[in-house]
Amino acid sequence: MSVVDMNMVLGGSLLGLLIVQLVVSLLAWRHLARKLRAINEAQARLASTDVPTSMLVTGMARVEARLQHLEREHQPLPAAQAQPGDRAYELAQRMARNGAEAGEIAEACGINLHEAELLRRLHAPAG
Repeated sequence: MSVVDMNMVLGGSLLGLLIVQLVVSLLAWRHLARKLRAINEAQARLASTDVPTSMLVTGMARVEARLQHLEREHQPLPAAQAQPGDRAYELAQRMARNGAEAGEIAEACGINLHEAELLRRLHAPAG
């Protein structure tokens, strides 16, 4: 084989490789373009459903203001607290410590049944 033939073979091989590389590059470019289109479409879908943060903050402020208003309107009245010197509660405590029933305590001391049950739970003898 002569040098000219060898150059022709090498030149043809290089030209073939160049064509293969061009085809592979073209396919990769098309694949990348499809992926970029898909990303842009996904971003557009997200942007169309996104609620602006300022609207969320405004809505939360309204909810908090309404909640505070409702809390102010519906604050429970302060419960009547037993004073340490209150004889009825002292008697009720003693009765509870001695094992009296809640109904007996309520009747004897002039307190409601729920208070008597609470005192009984707090002061009843263990066992």
